[in-house]
Amino acid sequence: MSIKKQPRNSNLPADVTSFVGRTDEMRRIRSVLSHARLLSLTGAGGVGKTRLARAVGADMHRAFRDGVWLIDLTTVPDGGFAEQAIRDAAPGPRNAASVEEQLADRESLLVLDNLDYVGADIGQRIADILAHCPDIRILTTTRSALGISGEYVLQVRPFAVAGNNNKGDSKSSDAVTLFRHRAQAVTGLGPVDWNDSELLELCSRLEGLPLAIELAALRTRSMSIREIIDGLKDRFRLLKGGPRDLPRRHRSLTALLQWSWDQCNLGEQRLWAYFSVFAGSATLDAIVAICGSTTATAHPAELVESLVQRSILVCEYDEGVSRFRMLDSMREFGLLMLSGEDRNPNSWQTNRVRSRHMEYYLGYAADAEKSWFGPNQRKSSTGVGKEIANIRVAFEHALDDSRTCGLAASVVADLWFYWIGCGHLHEGKIWAERAWTRVNERGVQSEARTLWTLGWILLITGEVDRADWCLRTCLASAGRENDSRSAAFATALLGAVHGFRGDAVAALASYQSAVDDARSRGDQMATAIFLYQQAEMYCVFGYFDQAEESCNQCAEICLNSGDRWCLAYMMWVRSLIHFMKGETESSGTLADEALSIMATVEDHLGVTLVGELLAWIATADGEFPKAAALLAATGAYWGTAGSPLMGFDRLHRHRETSMSRLTRELSNADVARATAEGLRAGVEGIPGLARPSHDELNTPSTLARKEQTHPSQSDVHDAYPGLAGLTNRERQIAGLIAQGMTNKQIASSLIISRRTVDTHVAHILAKCGAQRRSEIASLITSESVAR
Repeated sequence: MSIKKQPRNSNLPADVTSFVGRTDEMRRIRSVLSHARLLSLTGAGGVGKTRLARAVGADMHRAFRDGVWLIDLTTVPDGGFAEQAIRDAAPGPRNAASVEEQLADRESLLVLDNLDYVGADIGQRIADILAHCPDIRILTTTRSALGISGEYVLQVRPFAVAGNNNKGDSKSSDAVTLFRHRAQAVTGLGPVDWNDSELLELCSRLEGLPLAIELAALRTRSMSIREIIDGLKDRFRLLKGGPRDLPRRHRSLTALLQWSWDQCNLGEQRLWAYFSVFAGSATLDAIVAICGSTTATAHPAELVESLVQRSILVCEYDEGVSRFRMLDSMREFGLLMLSGEDRNPNSWQTNRVRSRHMEYYLGYAADAEKSWFGPNQRKSSTGVGKEIANIRVAFEHALDDSRTCGLAASVVADLWFYWIGCGHLHEGKIWAERAWTRVNERGVQSEARTLWTLGWILLITGEVDRADWCLRTCLASAGRENDSRSAAFATALLGAVHGFRGDAVAALASYQSAVDDARSRGDQMATAIFLYQQAEMYCVFGYFDQAEESCNQCAEICLNSGDRWCLAYMMWVRSLIHFMKGETESSGTLADEALSIMATVEDHLGVTLVGELLAWIATADGEFPKAAALLAATGAYWGTAGSPLMGFDRLHRHRETSMSRLTRELSNADVARATAEGLRAGVEGIPGLARPSHDELNTPSTLARKEQTHPSQSDVHDAYPGLAGLTNRERQIAGLIAQGMTNKQIASSLIISRRTVDTHVAHILAKCGAQRRSEIASLITSESVAR
């Protein structure tokens, strides 16, 4: 950050305020201009293109024999006067016949600022200069690229608010540094001890946009940082009053955006306004579907391209898919334009676009639920994660109207897998309770499935009595609606209520009824879910053989369907069975495998349950620091979920036993150290905590276990590197499958149970995305040939 003096062989104005940040951008610009002759800096209005271009010019002037020359095209009335503006500012004889002749033997950098003012004609003028003046290089600032040969484009983005180290450090944040400097200048104070978190929050709300930050800094003359943040509810009233020596459009945020709006044609203005109903980013398909019949003048895809070119929309790529977003300031301005001259946020036009948005995203959620159980599971869950901001907006719009609040309740149920299977319990609970309250207040008929979704969430958070009420109400409602699927879910989850209360007979009877009903309807997903939950109940009440049988039946459905989520829970239950039978080694192997799948489907509850079990196993095996760290990590999750182990006393006693033993075996310092490690890791770090450290790999107990493995295990790993996602035991079994061995033969060869082989084969198929054993053999053969 610095204030640079004016170079002598240049007409660049001297800085009057400090230049902050942009180190990476300046490095890239210097690199490009070392081999390219035309570079255009594009970006939204107020992002700092002009200031960056001038800073680059001042920094590079020694590299050009005839200097760096700024041509500000702001006051040029149209493209016809552009050549004269260049001639007036550029070096060379003014009486030359043309600008090309004037610059023919010059070695200079021309900084053409604000090209948006002179229209498309300037592009051809620049192309002619480059063609006839070989030692001239040109740096432009513009909203839209010129689209001529040899042009390089660098999009200037707002400051990253989190800071250069991406850790939320205000001292390394260029956005916060800019605010501090401008605020200190207008208040006349020295360094001010502002609250760092408030500064980061303010700059985040302003999205790192330099002009908005500078305008907000002006308000420190009469407002605290918190008051400025609160004032952003009406940012256009707040962010004005810029210095008089700035161009008029930069004296307020409204003026800047109005100027940008006026540069757009009718179709672009309409799409800008319609896009303002979106939240976060959106795909092109969503934009076309929602805005397609309203933009009229051109196809929405063409208008999206135009707004990207004008730096109104920003295009980002996410796993090969283009997504488009808009800065909040532009979004809010678009909403003002959409609301009409009377600025009515509920105008018919606004409501029409919001309704189309609602229909699209509620439909998206419903489709995601239909495809979730099966091979597209991860695609469904990650897709909803990317679209959740827009689904939230759709939910709120539906909830506000008595005619559509039933749809809001439906989307809560559609997203049950997102709340429960992806770890978003808190938000799911809020949505479900709000939707159920609203439909009851307005006397609107809603689907029973909203209640079993809420009941399931309440069970997980340990609110058993409330869950009981929800599920019984759901059962009654499902009977009136003839909704057998909701009735089955309510029945199964009531089985969990009975189990949590210690009534094994009622719990197991409820689950068996739910399993039978789901099977009779051919509902594979419900059957698989009920089976793994039934297996859990069998297990905790000591019916291990029945629990294993339910696990086997669940695994078969999951493998046939391509599901991984239920499969992972089944594996957790099977690991729990082995643990409760005192078989900690086999329990640990199964838990490790379950954890690897849980982590891939990003199920926080599942990861925590497996991490909890691994802590108990570690305690039993004498790995006390590892156990303490895992219990700290799982405890952090239970603290936010509401109740450890869902309030299930028969499981919670194992946690208490482990914690009691750890306090006896470890010193207070060791407990504190391991606890701190677990808290730092959190749920996301549980897989890392569960893996043995390098030192643990060669402990006597570990070496003894290694000696018990099949001698060809490492050979299988080396032979089939394409199966790197499998555990060593799974790679070994995969090799035997490729040799044509049956599960029974594999069990005999490895001296393990047939049931254990069945489980391993199920995991191998799931991890490789295969449906049949022959596909595993083909994979191994192809890997061997490739090698």
